[in-house]
Amino acid sequence: MVIGTPIGLMILAEMGMFSVTTFMAGLIDAETLAAIAIAMQTSGLGFIVPYGLAQAATVRVGLAAGRGDALAIRRAAWTALALGGVWIVGSSSFIWFGRERIIDVFLDLGDPAVLSLIPIAMGLLAITAIFQIFDTTQAVAAGILRGLKDTRTPLLYAVIGYWVIGIPVATWLGLFTDLEGNGIWWGMTAGLAATTLLMTGRVIRRMRNNAG
Repeated sequence: MVIGTPIGLMILAEMGMFSVTTFMAGLIDAETLAAIAIAMQTSGLGFIVPYGLAQAATVRVGLAAGRGDALAIRRAAWTALALGGVWIVGSSSFIWFGRERIIDVFLDLGDPAVLSLIPIAMGLLAITAIFQIFDTTQAVAAGILRGLKDTRTPLLYAVIGYWVIGIPVATWLGLFTDLEGNGIWWGMTAGLAATTLLMTGRVIRRMRNNAG
């Protein structure tokens, strides 16, 4: 309970941010809501590999921590982050350069009814390419910390990043500026960026302290 409850609440905090921002998109118009759905589906598919890396990091770091092997902890942590970095380069590049192909999976680009939706989706997918950098890194960092049974502080970081920064910025940019859907997605990116900085900072501190 001491370790698992914060993990569950952290996932709830992140999923809650996605749900609230989807609701915001619906307040703007149907095109924005549809474009946000495309961006979310794309980022969700891109998250599968980082999620797997995070689980592997938790296991490898946890096993090393159980043995009291500080060198193995650091090796497992940096390997997971490095593999996450490789995935970022590939996935972000694919999304950035393949935006039109991605949209074509969801929509008939030859249908006049979706012409107004295409530029919105193109803009959101461009932001998603940046979004992937932070989403991948924070997931792997959180997995490393879980392997060290460090879950309460990451929960605090998630609440700060997603709800103190992400939701307010998304609300302001999305509903009170001309950015609209792009503003919502930039707000979520800001929340993920803040969470990533806090999480990776904690990982670095734990590694410097021999993961003790």
